[in-house]
Amino acid sequence: MINDFKTNCRNFMITGCKEILKRYDFSNPILPKLKWLNPKEALSSNVSRSSTLQPLMCLLPRIVKAEQMQIIDDQWRKLSFTKFPNNFKELPPDKFWLSVKESKDHSGCNEFDELCNFALNVLLLPHSSAACERVFSKMNSIKTKSRNRLLLSTTKSLLLASQCVSRAGSCGKFDVTEEMLHCMTKNIMYPNKALSKPNTSSSTTNQLDYEDLYEDIVFEEF
Repeated sequence: MINDFKTNCRNFMITGCKEILKRYDFSNPILPKLKWLNPKEALSSNVSRSSTLQPLMCLLPRIVKAEQMQIIDDQWRKLSFTKFPNNFKELPPDKFWLSVKESKDHSGCNEFDELCNFALNVLLLPHSSAACERVFSKMNSIKTKSRNRLLLSTTKSLLLASQCVSRAGSCGKFDVTEEMLHCMTKNIMYPNKALSKPNTSSSTTNQLDYEDLYEDIVFEEF
């Protein structure tokens, strides 16, 4: 009985490891370096903390310019010597870097603007294919054959609304704000410009600017 239990536990762990290997590419050189952007790591003064972000920046040349690398590195070294509120270390990485970006010095300037922009751009990347697949799956559920004439703005709004409700836990737990209620007006929901547009075929409608569509969509963590 005990041996069967141990065998089942071992098989469960083996299957779990195999599934993780399928979903994440551990040969990707970027993934191990993402821990540098963790708040506790970024604000740490230990010698184990990386003194430069150069290895990570070199792997992502499309989101950082060559002339900005030294500026970002200088800000990275200065970050661990700057005093922030104690709760900053407990924040999720995205909220941490956004809070640092919004912080100001005595002159009203942000000392870490380039560093924060780089960190947020890195965190925006979907490091798992499952994150992208979820968004495409939701989009296919929204834009069906019977709804193939949906406007770009409508499709985008439905995707964002779905994410907003999911974060609340369910539609029953979602709290509607006064600002949302004020947006539910005839002029906003049914503008004359949208109604005056001529009907287009599905082939024409599918030629959307998908870059604009995903501009505000957040890829959920797996």
